[in-house]
Amino acid sequence: RIRDYIQTKIKDIKEEEKSFNNILPQLTKKYNHLKLKTNVEVFLGMEGFKTAFTIFFEESKKDKNLYVQGIVSKEKYPKYFEWLIYEVYNKRKELKLNTKKIVSEEARNESLYSKDESKIKYLPFPLMTGIELLGEITMLQLVSIEPFVIILIRNKDLTEDLKRQFEFLWKIAKE
Repeated sequence: RIRDYIQTKIKDIKEEEKSFNNILPQLTKKYNHLKLKTNVEVFLGMEGFKTAFTIFFEESKKDKNLYVQGIVSKEKYPKYFEWLIYEVYNKRKELKLNTKKIVSEEARNESLYSKDESKIKYLPFPLMTGIELLGEITMLQLVSIEPFVIILIRNKDLTEDLKRQFEFLWKIAKE
């Protein structure tokens, strides 16, 4: 009797193992999809700024359309920020990004923001937090504080939602 019982249990365990092995690939795929769905990284200071942009610009291999909003008059930024902007703009040109920017109306006469040959429109809404969208990455820039804080969020749904919001604002912004 014990032998029959053990044989039955072995058979049951083998059937369970077979079922488990059948669904394991699906579970693994689902887990990996969830695991990769969102990734958030925070960068601080000037070196963090450079590192964040290096990672951000890697996304240009998938997408050449860059959306930027939250640009105000340059005197609201730290003085040394302007040379960082030139580095970023040169990289945008090198990567041949199609850049659209929504800039605060208060910065309309500042030539700095058109140095990367971007398309620019204006809204009477100063936004101190910069938002850049490229591929599946959203970049948030808090550069009016020390040290700078740059947040990269890799999430396709979030970035697509913000791109739709950008396109809506683009339609009502003035040239």
